[in-house]
Amino acid sequence: MSASEIAGLLGEIDTDPAGSAARTKLAKSLDFDRYFSIARIYDLDHGFWSGLLSDKPADRGLALVLETRLGAVSASLAKRFDRIISWHASDAAAALSQRWFEANGLSNISTVVGMNLADLDSYDGDLTAVFLVGPGADPMAQWGQSGEAAVDLLLHIARAHLVADGQLIIVDNNQWAYKKLMEKETGRGVALPLLRRRLQKMSFQTEIFVCGAPLTTSHSPPPDLFRQSSVAKGSNLPKNWLSALKASLLNQPLFRLFWPSFVVIASKKSQTSFLDRLLTRHAFGKALGWHADEKIGIKRLVAGNSGTAIVIAGPDARDSADIVIRLPSSSHGEELCRVNARALAALADTPWARLVPRLVDAGSFAGRSYFAETRCAGFEVYSGTNGLAQMVVNACEAMSDLQRSIATQATMTSDMFARHVAPLVDDVARFCTPDVRERLAKIKDALHAKMLGGTTSIGIIHGDFKLGNILFNQSGELTALIDWDGFSKDSFQLFDFLTLLAYKIAYDQIITLPKVYVAHLLPWRLPSGYNELMGPAIKDLVRDDESFLCVRIVFWFALLRARFDSVYKYHESWHEEYMAPVLVAIELALKEPAG
Repeated sequence: MSASEIAGLLGEIDTDPAGSAARTKLAKSLDFDRYFSIARIYDLDHGFWSGLLSDKPADRGLALVLETRLGAVSASLAKRFDRIISWHASDAAAALSQRWFEANGLSNISTVVGMNLADLDSYDGDLTAVFLVGPGADPMAQWGQSGEAAVDLLLHIARAHLVADGQLIIVDNNQWAYKKLMEKETGRGVALPLLRRRLQKMSFQTEIFVCGAPLTTSHSPPPDLFRQSSVAKGSNLPKNWLSALKASLLNQPLFRLFWPSFVVIASKKSQTSFLDRLLTRHAFGKALGWHADEKIGIKRLVAGNSGTAIVIAGPDARDSADIVIRLPSSSHGEELCRVNARALAALADTPWARLVPRLVDAGSFAGRSYFAETRCAGFEVYSGTNGLAQMVVNACEAMSDLQRSIATQATMTSDMFARHVAPLVDDVARFCTPDVRERLAKIKDALHAKMLGGTTSIGIIHGDFKLGNILFNQSGELTALIDWDGFSKDSFQLFDFLTLLAYKIAYDQIITLPKVYVAHLLPWRLPSGYNELMGPAIKDLVRDDESFLCVRIVFWFALLRARFDSVYKYHESWHEEYMAPVLVAIELALKEPAG
C-alpha cells in the first residue's frame, strides 16, 4: 500500500473508539506490525507533554515540529500552543498529516513541505518551542535514518529563531547503546553526552530523561522516562547477582547517559511546568512528610496507553516519600483513575490498607484532573526469582482474605447475565465477521442456559491481579497490591486468580496467552505445581464443575477486553491468534460434560 493510499484511509478514521470502515481497510491492507505502528500512533496519551513543558499563563506562541509520526506529534501538541508549524520533508508525509489534522479539526497547524530556513522569517514572531521526536523510527523515512543531521538542523533553528525563554525538545535513540534502531535499518542516533555538551556551549540548561525502552514508530510520546539525575531504585527484584549488578549500574545517574534512548528539554531560562507547580502544593508536602528544604522533582513518567500519564515524583535525594500522580487526558483514562481512587478509598479503613497505596489528593489543577497516591515500597518479581512460589501463595492468600470480606454466593439471573457476561462477548463480536458473530451468539446463548439459576461467587476483585502489580520486599514478604483501576465490588472473584495463572504460565513456559488458555485454563489441566499455588485460594470459589467451566469461558472474553483495545481487534492476525483457536476450544468444551 502506497503512502498516499495510507494517507487516504487515515484521513477517514474518526475518533470514535468503535473505529471505522477505514480502519478495517487499513488492517486488511498491511501486515500486523506495520498496521499496528501506524494505527497506534493516533491512540496514545496526548496529555503527556503537559507535565513537562513550560506552563506559561499568557501567550503560548508558535512551535515548530520536525514531524516524524504521521502528524501525531504535531496533533498531540495542538492544545499546548497557539500555532504549530508541522514541517515535513516529503509531500506524501505532509498529505497524510494534513488529513489527520483536518479529521480532528486542528486548524492551528500549518503543514509545510521542504521549507527553507529563511521561510521562518515570514511567520509572525519567533518560535516558542522546537521539537524533534526520533527520526530513525519515522515510518515514512522522510528525514532519513540518522538523527544527527536532523539534530544539527534543529540546533541551527534554535540558535536563530527560538525566543529567549523558549524550549528545545529532542527525543532520539542513543547510538552508543542502541546502534540498531529497527530491524533492517542502519541509521545512527545521537550520542547524548555529546549533545549535552553542545547545548551547554549554547548556554542551554538541560533536563534529561532516559527512556526505559527504545523508541519505535508506535511510541509518541516515549513510553517510559526516568529523570537522569534523580535517585530511583530498580523496580524489579533481581533474580541473581548478575541482574543485581545490572540494576545497580542502570540506576546510577551517570550511567543513564548511555541508556537506549532519551528526551532532552533545553532552555536558556528556568521554566515552570504544570507538574512543577502541582508538586509544590502544600497539601502534598504535608501529607507525605516532605521537608521544606528538599528539592522535589519528577523521577519517572509513563505515557500510558489508557489515556493516563503516570508520574512518580518526590524528594530528589531519597525515595522513601515518593508520590504517584495519575494525569488522565481522555474520558476513558479519567474513569480508570476514578475507579482506582474509589478502590483506595474503600480499602483505606480495612485490614488491607497496609497493602494498598493511600489516596493523598484528587481534584483539578490548572484545568487538568489529577489523582495523587503514595508510592508503595517493594519490588516486582518475575519467573526465576528465588522463592517465587511461596511469594505467589502468600499473595493469593492475601487476595483470598480480602475477597471473603465482600463476597456473595449469587444465583445467576437473566439480569445478572446481561450485566456481567453479555457485554464481554459483545465487545469482541462487534469486530468480527458475520459468521464469527453468529458463533459468538451461540456461545452466549449456551452460557446463558448453563449459568441461569446456578450459583457463583460475586464480590470484590482487583481486576488486574498479576505479578507486575504485586510487590514484595527483598525477603520475599508481600508489601503491596497496586494499580486498582480494574477494581470492582461486584464481579466474578475467580477472575483475579485466573489472571495470575494466565500470565504466570505464559511467562514460565514462554508461550502466548491463547496457548495458555486452550492448553491449561479451559480444560483445567494445570502444569505441575500450579494447583498447589492456587488451590487453597480458589477452593471456596468453585461451586461445581459446570459453573467453574462457565466462569473460565467468560474470563477469556474479560481478558480480551481488559488487555486489548480496539486498535488490535481490527487486524486479521489478532483474530487468528486470539479468537480462532480459542473459539473452537470453547465450542467443544460447551458440548462436552463439564469436569
